[in-house]
Amino acid sequence: MIFAGVAIGGGFGSVLRMLLGKLTTKSVPIGILIANTLASGFLAHVSVLNHDWVWAMLSAGLAGGLSTFSTWAAQTGDLWAAGQRGDAINNALLNLLLPVTAVLIVLIPQLFQGY
Repeated sequence: MIFAGVAIGGGFGSVLRMLLGKLTTKSVPIGILIANTLASGFLAHVSVLNHDWVWAMLSAGLAGGLSTFSTWAAQTGDLWAAGQRGDAINNALLNLLLPVTAVLIVLIPQLFQGY
């Protein structure tokens, strides 16, 4: 059951990442930024659930398929190699800051829920 859930979730996440990856702007590959931010926020939300099979299916499957490090690194390297150094730095910083912000937006209310 867990294996099938992870495989199905990974398939959906990968297809969604592929579709989002086609979104670009002149300076930052926005699609991968959106994918990584959504995956991080989604993973943070799922982390507060208490169901082992749901956790495995949604985190390793959907969020794992949706997020990507290699594409982000390649796109940042391509921007740098093309002489778009400012855009490469922006892409690197945005892909670090926005996913972390998404996690904090989800988890901080959970931390203070009992107060």
